Amino acid sequence: MMPSFRSQGRLNWVRLASGAALIALGAVCPEPARAQGSSAADEPRMRIGPVGLTPTFRITDIGVDSNVFNDETLPREDYTATMSSGIEAFIRLGGALVEFRNSSDFVWFKQFSSQRHVNRSYGGLTVLTAAEQVQFDLWRRPFSL
Repeated sequence: MMPSFRSQGRLNWVRLASGAALIALGAVCPEPARAQGSSAADEPRMRIGPVGLTPTFRITDIGVDSNVFNDETLPREDYTATMSSGIEAFIRLGGALVEFRNSSDFVWFKQFSSQRHVNRSYGGLTVLTAAEQVQFDLWRRPFSL
């Protein structure tokens, strides 16, 4: 079992303060609000011809997993974090909007490197009119590093 937060002393307080500072920074600098009816397709970060692109990066989880292997008899603890990156692509075809999403989540463990993995997902959305939508997810497939 890994040492607890208390046994690591001052280093943990520095890590905790750094994490709190990052969370506070995210709360102080949120993404600007969009008007109702506005979407990322209307305001992409980049445009290549008729295709609008919006890259994304998120840190979705940081913490300690108290039972990495889901073993009731011998729980093992490890630090973990999940970072996600991806891209959203949009194109307008007449009155229709076609959206495609691609993302990868890297799940990191400090001690148990065998548990590190990447989750990939692809999906899309086609809005034919304001009242009709057709949504699809091609696949979600995790793989190990």
